[in-house]
Amino acid sequence: MSIGIALVIAAVTLALLLSGKLDHMIAGLAGGILMLGVGIKLGFYNEGQALEAIEFDALALLLGMMILVSILEPTGFFQYMAIKAG
Repeated sequence: MSIGIALVIAAVTLALLLSGKLDHMIAGLAGGILMLGVGIKLGFYNEGQALEAIEFDALALLLGMMILVSILEPTGFFQYMAIKAG
């Protein structure tokens, strides 16, 4: 049953992300919060275990990539690389 609930939450979150009807950040954050809330409510884990499961190295990598993309995108770097690759 717990896997079913997790799959439904993940599928709905993915559908929201792919549909574009909701901002990606809001959809992802809502899915994560819902998954965490349901997991705690149903006793799958507690707050401490959820905090221990966070991979801060992965979050730092994602943050760094997002910063780099936000700096490079206005310069046309990605369009330039696409032309060079093609």
